[in-house]
Amino acid sequence: MTRFRRNGVLVSACGVLLLVIGMWLLLPTRNKVGNPKSESLIQQCGLPSGAGIVRLYLGDGGATTAFWYTVTLDDGPLSFERQIFFSYSEPDICSIECMGDSILLNCNFWTEPKIAIPLSEAKTTLRQRPIVYYRGKLMSAAEFDRSWHVQQYVVGVYLIICALFLLIRGALLIRWSSSKA
Repeated sequence: MTRFRRNGVLVSACGVLLLVIGMWLLLPTRNKVGNPKSESLIQQCGLPSGAGIVRLYLGDGGATTAFWYTVTLDDGPLSFERQIFFSYSEPDICSIECMGDSILLNCNFWTEPKIAIPLSEAKTTLRQRPIVYYRGKLMSAAEFDRSWHVQQYVVGVYLIICALFLLIRGALLIRWSSSKA
């Protein structure tokens, strides 16, 4: 194997690796905020007439972080489970109830009232931009948009562009080495 061919294969392999990492960053995950790998399912309830399943997760990042709560909606076999509510530290979500036209989040009953989420809103806008609380403060859309998921997409697209460049460069090196032989 010539030096150019070996270099072309190596450059192409790096391109494939960058392409895989970039695609992985672009794939949507269950959560917009929080780490699903550090969450445990606490409760789930079914929506009336089989319209979907609502799940409550408790997140624990370890000794240096507060607990967080994630509520997700899985509204059918052809859709993915998506986060519709996130709370870091407080309000504490103790349980969920699936009502006819809303999802009821039961908070620590000594300090906080219940939070009602309309089902129509949960199935549309909240799947793209969930309700987010940070230490008891409701985050605005501008604060939410500064989070990691925007940077994640930028990095993913950049890696895919770099990967395509490397794949083309590797293919040219391999082709050039075979034409010299």
